[in-house]
Amino acid sequence: MILFCNKKTKEVVGTVEGRVHTKGVLDNFWIQPKGTDKNDIVKYVVPFKPVKSIVTIRGKKAAINELLPDVGFADLILKFDSREEKISDYFVELNKNGEIVGFKKK
Repeated sequence: MILFCNKKTKEVVGTVEGRVHTKGVLDNFWIQPKGTDKNDIVKYVVPFKPVKSIVTIRGKKAAINELLPDVGFADLILKFDSREEKISDYFVELNKNGEIVGFKKK
């Protein structure tokens, strides 16, 4: 998932769904609302990590690998991903480097 946020308003202005993206998307894709200065937009690529789980399928145990968010607010990213929560209902919390460190309900 890639998030584009306005640094001034702390609102998410766009997202790119998915967990794995091509270099072309990572390097070249940009979302910027009309009338917004490019310097006011921050692009944040949510890091994901592989997690191995053991599940039972038809009575047999099997190992599966999942890509899960590797951030302190992973539970909320998963809720956004499943549409359980709307990302538009939240403001982003940014650190001094302009990286997302959390979300706050509007």
